[in-house]
Order: sequence, then C-alpha cells, then structure tokens
Amino acid sequence: MARTVHTAASQRRAAAAKTPAGRTRTDLTLQASAVAQARAMGLNLSRLADAKIAEAIREQQARCWLQAKQPAIKTYNARVRRDGPWNKDLISF
Repeated sequence: MARTVHTAASQRRAAAAKTPAGRTRTDLTLQASAVAQARAMGLNLSRLADAKIAEAIREQQARCWLQAKQPAIKTYNARVRRDGPWNKDLISF
C-alpha cells in the first residue's frame, strides 16, 4: 500500500483550493493572548485582519497622496492669500 507524503507545497495547493474567490491564505504571527480573547468573544480573525489592513492601506494612500500634492497645495494657498479666492466677487459676506 502506497503512503501519501504531504509536502508544504501540496498543502498550500490544497488550502488554496478551499479558499473563497478573491481571498488569499496567509500566515500571521499574533499575540497568543489576543487570539485567545478574540476567539472567546467569537470574533472572526480573518475578517478583522482584513478590515484593519484595508484601513491601513487607505490611510497610507492618503498620506502618499498628500505628500505628492503638497507642492501644489502650498502654491494654491499662497495664491489665495495673495489674490483672494477665485470667487471673491460673488461672495457677499
């Protein structure tokens, strides 16, 4: 009788076959106490990690956008201080 040997690669392929579309299996190293508490509270660690990673991505994208646009923002603000807003003739306050 032949014995089946499971390699890490075959285990990854088998796990990938069970992963829902659009999702990727990955390994994370987390604090044991935090994992135990989250499980005790019924929290879904995958969904929670997904949400926090997506939030971190959005925040980093915003920081990168602001850094890239900073020269234009400074130029615009200097022009407004010098010349006033573009619609200054329409403002009635």
